[in-house]
Amino acid sequence: MLSIEEIKLLIEKLEKVKKEDLQELIDSNLRILKDLALAVDANNKQIIDRLDKTPEWYMKDREEKVKNPVIDPVTMRQVMVCSLKTLDHGD
Repeated sequence: MLSIEEIKLLIEKLEKVKKEDLQELIDSNLRILKDLALAVDANNKQIIDRLDKTPEWYMKDREEKVKNPVIDPVTMRQVMVCSLKTLDHGD
């Protein structure tokens, strides 16, 4: 993703451009700006997708996760080990 420092550098380069280097500068900066546009679009889509979900969707999602939890084997083993340690030590 393009940072504010890269944008500032782009501005500096544009201010110092010479006619001979103009096409090369245009091409490189177009690539940068196109990458920025793609990154912004992707970020906006993620935010829109998250904001489009209603509170009811989140409640239903939570209910489903309670009914059918998805726990990977490593997490399950960690929970079991911690539970057994607690039982052994009486904590």
